[in-house]
Amino acid sequence: MGALKPAGLPARYVIVGAASALAAAVFWLVYTWPVAVQYLPHFSVEYSNGVGRALQLEVVNETGRPVVFCATLYGWLPNGSFAQIGWRCGEGAVSMDKSSLDEYLRHFAGVPGEVGVIAFITYVSGTDRSGRPALARSAAGFTVDPREALRRDAVRVTMRVKSRGAPRRQVAAAKYSLQWPPQQIDEGCYAADNWYVCYYWQYDYSYETAYHTRIPLAAVRVFYDYYKYYGLRVKAYLQVQGSNYVYFRGSAAIKYKGVSSGYSADIFTITLKNETVYLDTEKSWLYPSRPIMAAVGFYGDYAVARYKEMKIDPLCPSGCETGYTADVYLARPTFLHNGTIEKF
Repeated sequence: MGALKPAGLPARYVIVGAASALAAAVFWLVYTWPVAVQYLPHFSVEYSNGVGRALQLEVVNETGRPVVFCATLYGWLPNGSFAQIGWRCGEGAVSMDKSSLDEYLRHFAGVPGEVGVIAFITYVSGTDRSGRPALARSAAGFTVDPREALRRDAVRVTMRVKSRGAPRRQVAAAKYSLQWPPQQIDEGCYAADNWYVCYYWQYDYSYETAYHTRIPLAAVRVFYDYYKYYGLRVKAYLQVQGSNYVYFRGSAAIKYKGVSSGYSADIFTITLKNETVYLDTEKSWLYPSRPIMAAVGFYGDYAVARYKEMKIDPLCPSGCETGYTADVYLARPTFLHNGTIEKF
């Protein structure tokens, strides 16, 4: 198989060479100085000062070896819309303009803890029987501390994927989607010799979406023999202590023609880490006089949507379905002005 290279593609599909990624890595080592490093499950985030403001994304496999990848980054804004923070392709590490990330994080100045960034990643995992790149898909995420990131010049994120080995693309300007979900998520283009193919996720439909709705954490149900109880109580309590973290997570189920081909539970929407009681609510009854079913929890947002993967190649220039679908699930709490979670 020939080397991956451009194949007369539109400008937005320009492929970045490995030398650029290497130069970016050298620039990072020479001109920046780490000041804070945060290691969390499946990813690490490093904040530093130096020359120029940049968001650097590194994608490696389980052994730490770099992979060839394309990544599209989105942020979920407080009003329920989505901001595209950027996308780029490369081998091992890429560098993006940090201004889009800063713009997104300014919306969360009053939110305690860290804010999630959702990453849709497509990467090369070996080759197929024809010698062409065999692609793998992942929906994952990482969290960023708004206060730390906004006052530092650079943020470097390292994410891990399952891979044996990984496309390349340029950065896009930040843009906002006025509704959930984003209508299209670009994956990138791959080319070798006289062959090329471009992939993207196309919005299919939403299962359900709700903003500032009740999300239960604990519940009680007494239907029979309720008159035998002296009292009932249901309680929800959420506190972060010491160096512990509480994650509000999402997930993604990726299927090929209805059969599961990948499942990702490492999407983070909010991470709480300060030593604080974020939620404390309860409900009780004495001598219940009727059947009871009640819940306590918090107010928040959730969204569930399906995407179908499309491809463009010489045999299908107008776009064809690949058979892959992705179901994306997201949830997060609503915060009050004092930094606690709004309870019900």
